[in-house]
Amino acid sequence: MTAAGIPGVLGNFELVGTPERLSRFGMDPDNMQFSPHVGVSYRIRPNTVINSGFGLFWLPNYLTTNGNPGWDPSTGFSTPTVYSSNGWTPTSNMSEPYPLINGQPGIILPPGHNATQFQKNELGNGPTADIPNSPWSYTTQWNFGIQQQLGRSTAIDVSYAGSMGVHLPLSDGWFPLSTLPDADLVSNGINGVAGVSALTDRVPNPYYTAMEPSASDYSPTMSRAQSLTKFPEFNGVGGVVNASESNYQALELKIQRRFAAGASINLAYTFSKLQSNTDTIAGWLESGITGVGDYNNMKGEKSLSSTDAPQRLVIAYVYDIPVGRGKALLPNLNRFADEVIGGWGLQGLTTLMKGFPVGISERIDAIGTFDNGGSRPDVVGGCNKRISGSAVKKLSGWYNTSCFTESKPYVWGDESRNDSSIIGPGVANWDMSIVKKFPITADGRVNFQFRAEFYNLFNRVQFGAPNGTFDATSEAAWVTNQNNQPRVAQFALRIAF
Repeated sequence: MTAAGIPGVLGNFELVGTPERLSRFGMDPDNMQFSPHVGVSYRIRPNTVINSGFGLFWLPNYLTTNGNPGWDPSTGFSTPTVYSSNGWTPTSNMSEPYPLINGQPGIILPPGHNATQFQKNELGNGPTADIPNSPWSYTTQWNFGIQQQLGRSTAIDVSYAGSMGVHLPLSDGWFPLSTLPDADLVSNGINGVAGVSALTDRVPNPYYTAMEPSASDYSPTMSRAQSLTKFPEFNGVGGVVNASESNYQALELKIQRRFAAGASINLAYTFSKLQSNTDTIAGWLESGITGVGDYNNMKGEKSLSSTDAPQRLVIAYVYDIPVGRGKALLPNLNRFADEVIGGWGLQGLTTLMKGFPVGISERIDAIGTFDNGGSRPDVVGGCNKRISGSAVKKLSGWYNTSCFTESKPYVWGDESRNDSSIIGPGVANWDMSIVKKFPITADGRVNFQFRAEFYNLFNRVQFGAPNGTFDATSEAAWVTNQNNQPRVAQFALRIAF
């Protein structure tokens, strides 16, 4: 931090393409990314085939939001502006349009490759930076399956599939590097200061005089919690640290059956388990994702993933109604009548799936000190968290809130990131199409189609996840939202050739 006027303090940033870091990249490249892919398929009997495969796949380290140049603090900086102190008199005028900085009009310029300006701009703020030696993310995937043909029109495929993610990015790529160590989270005081408020007490800010007045931490004091972090001169420091992992195991069953006259049915069933301590790199875009609590203990954050779907059944079917010219029923129908009665068919897709696990949190954050995640409650031993009954009956109480108690101040609760015993509402959806074909050519290969398509055919409600705040002042454990749309019907014309 010498450039910012406070030598001997940990927290110096290096800018790419400068003497401090000659490389043009914010992260060290890995030029030895061995990526094997192996696949084997063997027919052991005339109607039986086994196949297996393995692959290792690398992910780019700049995949996350915060790893992109647009979020790099060296390319831009904002200047706080007070337009008026009383609501009607402007603080700036045409002769001095810029806000005052240190008593002088001006704006905070993007630092570019000026290391001194960069350090001064970031001091007292919450910068995000690349970590040059952060390991590269990769996944390994493997499978083994047996395919069996039964007769001339039925095939069964039974497979085991697995995947493991290593050094995965967390959330939007932002990992807090200035989290207060767990050893300092004590409820009886710290460093000789007694009381549960010891970490929130104000202490002198030794970096105050070096900060710009626009800095978010521009104050002569700071909390004792911040003074104990690794980088107390910043209001939090984040980096693209790939510190997460995932593990997926699945049994997959697929049955295909073809009938005469173009009818068919495909059934796919998956029984699986997905564990992880990260769920997405676009948390700002998705809902129902449980965040990390203790960044100092990422192994303890491993649980069922927020997107774990233990069972999923999908059935797809096509049925051409055998009525009309050349069909089993009324094969000699005249052409005019066939235009009305013949050429009809049904197509559909049915999806049945169990719900996702629910993450339980508490209304009052027991940790709430500096750059930590939200706390979770303690679990009452031997208490049954589940509530029986249909989804409609459980809308005002999806799980047993009495199975949880508030965690003690500055003590992490023992509830897991996602609770495997509390499963949210599942999916039961039917989509269907009614198709009428008008042949254009004699063989019917080119035809004109009218399609009536119905999504959510039976107009079923897919309920959203319950409120995971067990001690909410209102609507604790309630389900108050819907994740799907009501029945949608659309009509289409198309030419198939």
